[in-house]
Amino acid sequence: MVRHDTGELIKESSPHPNSQLVVGVDLRCLQDRFGSGVATYTRLMLRAIKESPDHGFQWQIFTSGAKRPPDFSAILPDCHYRHLSIPNKILNVTMAALNRPRVNYCFPGADLIWQPNPLFLSSSNLPLFVTMHDISFVHFPQFFSPRTRLWYLKWVRRWLEHAPSNAHLLAVSRHTRDDILNHFPKWQGRVTIAPPPLPPEPNDDEVIDIKRIYGLERPFILGLGTIEPRKNINSLILAYQNFVKYYPDFDLVLAGHCQRSAKSAIFGMINESSARLHLLGYIPAKHKEAIYRAAFCLVYPSYFEGFGYPPLEAMSGGTPVIASAVTSLPEVLGAGAIFIDPYRGAEEITAALQTLASDSSVYRHYQEAGKERAAFLRRQFTLAPLFNLWRG
Repeated sequence: MVRHDTGELIKESSPHPNSQLVVGVDLRCLQDRFGSGVATYTRLMLRAIKESPDHGFQWQIFTSGAKRPPDFSAILPDCHYRHLSIPNKILNVTMAALNRPRVNYCFPGADLIWQPNPLFLSSSNLPLFVTMHDISFVHFPQFFSPRTRLWYLKWVRRWLEHAPSNAHLLAVSRHTRDDILNHFPKWQGRVTIAPPPLPPEPNDDEVIDIKRIYGLERPFILGLGTIEPRKNINSLILAYQNFVKYYPDFDLVLAGHCQRSAKSAIFGMINESSARLHLLGYIPAKHKEAIYRAAFCLVYPSYFEGFGYPPLEAMSGGTPVIASAVTSLPEVLGAGAIFIDPYRGAEEITAALQTLASDSSVYRHYQEAGKERAAFLRRQFTLAPLFNLWRG
């Protein structure tokens, strides 16, 4: 049973009458309509929590915004819920400048707070656990829009430098933990590696005619993820232009949220080959598994990743992956992917594509190696260290 509080009434009876530990969960990150990696992580974490037997916690969910929130009853039964019908921009200002609304109003009865990514929150003495996916904004501020850069450099960086004593960081990879400690040493002893869960194994019984839905008639190379400078899509496009000279049957498919300016730049790069480029934009989660399976391979030449869901999702279904040999990706993907140097991206991607296209034994090897790596990580995942940390 889910209790919905609109936030209009301040006085209320305690929503958590027994002695179980109450975890306040900040789910404002799920209001991203383009399904970012943070949203994927959060949904998978909630699914894992739901499926974890006898965890002994109660849940107090918080969201905000003018739009009506989704129903979380299917994700976390027996949770309590508070939504503030306040535009998020206004809420951010009041939290940052006025320290209002108070944390105990947003999360009534909570013993601790978990944020799946850092967001504005009024100061509090409650234990605060924040998942950090990466600190790419420290290394590549130029990759972010002025507005996003302001958020990360003005607020998130300052918060990390301050290192409030009630806070503990959850790093999604060893690389992220080490990177945080190298740049923000005050967090020493308060950063725990908490690898994310993987999506469920692909459903062999579900058949979606993805080629018909998106008009994909020829074999295609796939790039999937938010189309932004950090993802190094330019190198993939240049590599495709080289590769297609020798293997003309292949198209290039880019799937993920793409701003209008980026779309114009992409079509400007590809020129006469534009008819062979399929820019799909954001695709719903139910189509992702099918498009991975239909692809010849996934190319993921990102300059910086804290974890990297798309390559693991592709590997789960037996699609070979070409990925950057930087930041967390070698740690996460192990021997399941072909690695390239993103700074020599076009040249090395072209060579990797040619190897996959010309040698069927190499292609089959990475089909199996990818599936084995994804299965290994799926078996390794456990919530026990996180739950023990919360219990303190």
